[in-house]
Amino acid sequence: RELSVIFRSVQELLFRTDATGTITFINARWLMASGRPASDAIGQRLQDLVTPDSREAVAALFALDDEARSRQVQARLHGADGQLRRFEVSVVPIAAHGQTVGYAGSAVDVTDIQATQAELQAQLAFTASLIETNPLPISVHDTRGRYLRVNRAWEAFSGMRRENVIGQRAGVHLPAEQRLIHEAQDRALLERGGDLHYESRYTHRDGGQHDLFLTKSVVPGRDGRPVGIVTAFMDISEIREAERATREARDAAEGASRAKSEF
Repeated sequence: RELSVIFRSVQELLFRTDATGTITFINARWLMASGRPASDAIGQRLQDLVTPDSREAVAALFALDDEARSRQVQARLHGADGQLRRFEVSVVPIAAHGQTVGYAGSAVDVTDIQATQAELQAQLAFTASLIETNPLPISVHDTRGRYLRVNRAWEAFSGMRRENVIGQRAGVHLPAEQRLIHEAQDRALLERGGDLHYESRYTHRDGGQHDLFLTKSVVPGRDGRPVGIVTAFMDISEIREAERATREARDAAEGASRAKSEF
């Protein structure tokens, strides 16, 4: 009676079969899983309870061999609501006098888990596509300052390929004074969280100087603590050059005006 109570209380579907895979016992979870009473399953082969596309895999669970090992497959069957559900089915041979006399097994409904995993993978693929196709150079590095990923725009701007920088320290290609500026900003960002914006000069590999406007945001982990920083930047060299030219022209005009007044 105690064993029966235990079998009724577990969330997994538990069953026992003979050596051919014919069910001799199944717990009350079968009613919740299929909408049919356990008595309907007794005397049937497990492979006959699943959908036709799963029968061959389930039948293979009961192939007689010399290996007393756990076996596992995924199979589908129609749930109590009429919808197809996917189960992770496992069986273990029961031996007596050196021969397999039956199997003890369990089945776990993994439909919702797999749907969640598929949704998560779709979201990750969408995010990766957004990063990769973004026209702004974007990079991600961990809390120790090592590159985790960069996008195509970053490669095009820096002139370096991602396989040569992933795992390397961020900013290793920059002059020391520029690298120290970014590392200080990263430390401050990791301490307070959120995001920040600032401008910085960048020395390209060809020796050219660029004015950059950087945006950095903390990447939170499952526990809410930072696991990295994502950085995007925009080359504003033309804007700053135009501003400098405007200031120089204004200063020249003001100088000429003062000289004329003094004259």
